[in-house]
Amino acid sequence: PGYGPLRVVFGPPSGIPSIGHGWFLYSFAFARLVLNGFHRLRVPPALQVVLAFMAACLIPDDWQGLFSDSTRSYLWRMDAAFTYKGFRWSFFFLTACYLLGFHAGPSAVHFARRHAPTSRRHVAALVGVSWTSFLVMSALNAPFIEGIVGYPSFQAVYQEQTSSHLVTWSYMTHPALHVYIALYVAELLLFLLPALFVAVAMAYCPVHFQTMGTTSLGNYVLHPTYIGAPWTKWLQGPVLSRITSPSFGILPNVLVVFAWNVAVCVAFAHTFGAWFHRGLLAAFG
Repeated sequence: PGYGPLRVVFGPPSGIPSIGHGWFLYSFAFARLVLNGFHRLRVPPALQVVLAFMAACLIPDDWQGLFSDSTRSYLWRMDAAFTYKGFRWSFFFLTACYLLGFHAGPSAVHFARRHAPTSRRHVAALVGVSWTSFLVMSALNAPFIEGIVGYPSFQAVYQEQTSSHLVTWSYMTHPALHVYIALYVAELLLFLLPALFVAVAMAYCPVHFQTMGTTSLGNYVLHPTYIGAPWTKWLQGPVLSRITSPSFGILPNVLVVFAWNVAVCVAFAHTFGAWFHRGLLAAFG
């Protein structure tokens, strides 16, 4: 979707349907099913989170050996979730993170509101530390710093350096299971803390992004329909030809195009993205 005529969506060149950016929709649906199952079984919220993270940490990928090499290769090629992250990360790990946010999110917000600083100096310090921490952790986790410092690739939540991303029981227990678990906890923090730092810093932003912030899932699932889509070029052609000009110079033209792209993305997120998100909640809620 988004890279050609609509018929390509239903009949790709290979003749075999594939899952691209829509992989997140299936992860979300799986997480909702797990949440509803726990609710029906009356499992306490804290225990839900513990069980989900235990499953994400301790269930190995050995079960995939039940399928033939051709089947696993097919899934790897046709599903972006298997291609880039693997099954454990896309379903077990994201489900655990979803349950954590669902159950602990409101309490965390209430706690933050009760203990939030009020003086400008303290607010500025908190926002500065949050953005700095986010940038430092993101930089240290970037692949370009490999061999210098930092942690360039994940090794426990999923194997980032291998094409299959499989984490088998043999891998977990060599050199020792407790080493793997410690590494898993550290990588979990590496996933969760940057998002928390951004949330804290953005809490003091004077502009309220409530619509985009609460409907980001729908926008993410839907956004491939306009990334590089022919209709976006058809739409922006008449506009950019009127608001840009070679006489402006490189920098002004770049800024104008950037502002146009931001405006289109914000408008899409507040309309089609938000509507699609509410439709998802209505379907899976």
